Amino acid sequence: MASRNGHSCGRLSDDLVAEPITRTFPQTSSTVYSAQKAVDASCGTHRTADIDGDYCDSQRKLVLHFDVRNTILVSDSATNDNVEQALNSFLTGVTWGREEPGVGWVWYSDRPSLRAPCPGVITYYKNRERELVRSPADRVRLRRITSDFTRQPIGRKFRKYFEAHLRLLEWSSSTTSLLQTADTFSLDSAAHVPSSIGNAPTIMKPEADRTKREVVPVDEKPEVNSVDRKLTILGVNGRLYHYILPSFIKMMYDLYAEGCRFSVILRTYGIDAPKVLDSIAHIVAGNHPMFPVKLPIDVNRQPGRIQRESGDRVRCELSPTTAVSQLTVLDTNRDIYRYMSNVEGICGFVDDFEFWQRHNYAHSDGKPLWIDLDDHDVQHIFFDDNIRVADAEGIVDVRLFHRDISSVSGSGCEMAAVRSLSMDEIASLENFCLVQADLLECTSNVDYFINAVQRCRVNYSNLSGR
Repeated sequence: MASRNGHSCGRLSDDLVAEPITRTFPQTSSTVYSAQKAVDASCGTHRTADIDGDYCDSQRKLVLHFDVRNTILVSDSATNDNVEQALNSFLTGVTWGREEPGVGWVWYSDRPSLRAPCPGVITYYKNRERELVRSPADRVRLRRITSDFTRQPIGRKFRKYFEAHLRLLEWSSSTTSLLQTADTFSLDSAAHVPSSIGNAPTIMKPEADRTKREVVPVDEKPEVNSVDRKLTILGVNGRLYHYILPSFIKMMYDLYAEGCRFSVILRTYGIDAPKVLDSIAHIVAGNHPMFPVKLPIDVNRQPGRIQRESGDRVRCELSPTTAVSQLTVLDTNRDIYRYMSNVEGICGFVDDFEFWQRHNYAHSDGKPLWIDLDDHDVQHIFFDDNIRVADAEGIVDVRLFHRDISSVSGSGCEMAAVRSLSMDEIASLENFCLVQADLLECTSNVDYFINAVQRCRVNYSNLSGR
């Protein structure tokens, strides 16, 4: 197997011994559940500093759409992929090379990366897909082949990345004390990745002013159940792993502590939405040892459905709630956008995979995301590991509302039309309304999601001037 050194990019070191991957955790409980805020005295608007020191309007509501597999968890109940198989398969989608005459497959990356290290290369996953997939049933074979990638000779050079991140996913309550003396955990310093923060547990202090959400320590630690199956998943090696990534959980706690208005909408092609929603409900009830605080956030455990239909139409079936027992169907772009903008708490939707598959995985037939830049009160952000801003086989169909003076309602009011954006237009929305989730960063950096959200907020404010 040939390899081209020097054609690589990414954040992970080639030498994990000389430069070990670290997993960073908050220093104190206050950094988990509270955020520093600056107040714009001239307009009285709370503005939040992002990671680079810029500012954005924290009063705009965030509607955060999240894919499930390889975004907020590492497994797949739809295909029965365990953690090890899912992580192997992910690595085939972030390692790059190409077939060369008389040589065969040549690697052009020495480490995983979301972006191609140079022109003219493709991921190993895409290469195998082109070779093997002729029908939907062939994807079962493709998944089986890629699920053992780093144990095969062709993928063995990436085994160290697999082992390092698998270790970071481990669930262990026995090493909690490590974090009492250090806020950075090194792969070389212990046998297991700690799963809980070694500070005194906390409870949320009620506040009339929701822009100031504080946490106060309590005297007793809650009992930690290391085999809580709503928080963990069993690997093929018999070890327990985190089911929901801590970086996703921490993002919710940080946004709440900041006083941000936000909601979370899971968007998945799989069948695991009810299980994931149930796990999230369990977590925000204060049952996670890393986040032993109850968040007053409602979770609708029953997902709705989004169906793609001919003529570019979309049908959105809302799941029944305690308030509305019958099935509700939305079938206009504006009604669906209005509903999703007004969602409170956490819910989920199962998107139409068969439609996307029948249309050759074109981005315009994927998961729809509605954007209205004239709506100053809401910002929608979509996280998905399959977002590709330079690939026609992307997964998000961005539908932008725009004013159409030729469309006038019966009352004489101007109507807002909607159109699907081209790939060139979609590219301009990266880190604005679209984020390609980096599973390796999601795993190794507990601040990954909150940093990504803050970056999108700042970019949105800077671009729109709002």
